[in-house]
Amino acid sequence: MKIEELHSILFDMMCCIDDICKKENISYTLSGGTMLGAVRHQGFIPWDDDVDLCVWCEEFPRLKEALNKYLPKHLRLVEPDIMSPYFYDFVYRVQDTRYMLHDPKEEDILYGNYQNYVSVDIFLIKDVANNKIQFKLEVLKRKILYGLAMGHRARLELEKYPLMQKVQVAFLSFIGKAIPLDIIFRWHNKAIVGTQHKHKKYCLKINDLLKYMHLPYESSLFEGNVEKLFCGRMLPVQKGYHEAMTLQYGDYMTPVRDDTEFIKHMECD
Repeated sequence: MKIEELHSILFDMMCCIDDICKKENISYTLSGGTMLGAVRHQGFIPWDDDVDLCVWCEEFPRLKEALNKYLPKHLRLVEPDIMSPYFYDFVYRVQDTRYMLHDPKEEDILYGNYQNYVSVDIFLIKDVANNKIQFKLEVLKRKILYGLAMGHRARLELEKYPLMQKVQVAFLSFIGKAIPLDIIFRWHNKAIVGTQHKHKKYCLKINDLLKYMHLPYESSLFEGNVEKLFCGRMLPVQKGYHEAMTLQYGDYMTPVRDDTEFIKHMECD
């Protein structure tokens, strides 16, 4: 599949989700590399191969209900616990079941092949702290939970971690193996179900990838949206996009291709 074809599929998925959110008056924004693409390229970053969205935790139950109700048959909402008895991550995904990223491999089969489709990733935002010490404690709790869940990975590749992280992951995953995965997901879901917006100073993407979880986003950056042109369509980004992307990327308007910054999900022609 050529990258242009992939971007066309992803854009159609984005438009479908945007239509549903507008229909149900659900607030969401583009996130991560997708938001960066909107601001810098007015579309996709040329080498990006997925889409990131974010929504406040208290809005997510409504979004979940709306997606399950209105998504066309070829699209589906995939929740992270569907890959049980194995753990992949805590990310929610809307997938196009017509297009796989690659021919299923042994590891894909272990995960039920649920992670092997063209996807829009959904990240959940929650107010967590009023100062940076509290924020760091919240991040630590989320990282510990993630480490415990990694005890249920189909394959745990410790060799890819630096020495200190390798020790931490090995220790937490060893303990996590003794904890049923459904209990770990129950602990994770407590941060979502019944959540009320508490207007604390710092917020956290509670199901973010570990490499970004330490970023102290101020909740005010996510209060209110503005629209940016994306492939000819106006789509929402957070009002504080400049501060948020500066925190994550630094000089985000300088287009430097960094293969360590964006996770590559598939090989494109």
